[in-house]
Amino acid sequence: MKNVCILLAALMGCFVLSASAQRQKVEKVIPRNLFSEQWHHYRYQSKGSLGILQRYFRDTVSVQEMKEAFRKYHAHRFTSSPYAGFDSIVYGFNDRSILLTSPLRDHPICKVRNLRGVWARGKRFHLQQLLDSNGQPQTELLKRVNGDTLPLMERTYVFLREPRHYMGFIVSPLPSADTFDKHSRVGTGGFNYRPLDFFCFKAPGFVLDGHWYHRIRSGARFFGRMVNLDFGNDGYSDIQNEHTFSVLLYEKPREARSAEGGYTLELLSPEQPDEETLNAFNRMKRYVEYLMPGTFNPLFTSDFRIMTGRYFLVTVDKCGWLIEDYLQ
Repeated sequence: MKNVCILLAALMGCFVLSASAQRQKVEKVIPRNLFSEQWHHYRYQSKGSLGILQRYFRDTVSVQEMKEAFRKYHAHRFTSSPYAGFDSIVYGFNDRSILLTSPLRDHPICKVRNLRGVWARGKRFHLQQLLDSNGQPQTELLKRVNGDTLPLMERTYVFLREPRHYMGFIVSPLPSADTFDKHSRVGTGGFNYRPLDFFCFKAPGFVLDGHWYHRIRSGARFFGRMVNLDFGNDGYSDIQNEHTFSVLLYEKPREARSAEGGYTLELLSPEQPDEETLNAFNRMKRYVEYLMPGTFNPLFTSDFRIMTGRYFLVTVDKCGWLIEDYLQ
């Protein structure tokens, strides 16, 4: 009996050691970019077609322009609405867009060309309000515009859903378009839903009926946790003091991409970093350059361009990495 007890104790000890070793093994083989079945789910959620929007969004925001925008706007806090100056669209409950191709701009009635329209989106685009520069309704003009619907037909309505300010740009990852003939909708393109990036998609937490920007904060924090996991203590344990710096993450040109990844990082501030800051930046850059193409979905601007860059504020000390998105 005594021998049996000893044998059982030995087996239990082996089991504990084996489980401990297995747990350590699992921790050590965390993939550099953590793309597993969640990656495939994210890519499925990101699918869609620009369709007719390709005729409108033909240009991209250059890296140089994004860097200049940071220098000009990074300390600026926008208080105006991203809807200001645009016609807006109300669709369903708490779903708003800006209309980039307003029929009012070239309407036969000259008096309405400088007015702001509020539209309802359904089987057709219906003009609900006409507002002057002071926000006052122009009821008589509204009746005249809606009385002659021909100028509102046979056109494409291009809009951005739930836009936000971002370093002087007005952006959204959700461009859409509806094309009409005289009678009905004949074409559509764009995205009704699309995650902003993999980290926002995978970040812990749940938002009921939320918009794309509601997970920006948690997504950026999750980004920081992934940098922590990727480097382990080697990524920050030798940093003596807290350091904060700003970076521009952007998509490499197709010809410059490698098999490992499709992004790179540039340091925006401070302009003269100390050695520890520069070392931390280089570690983060090394991580970013292993991220797969498609990790970040592009943003679309109100001036019909595609923006593949993101601005992040990074804080690192001996406890780890904290990443915040300027978009939040």
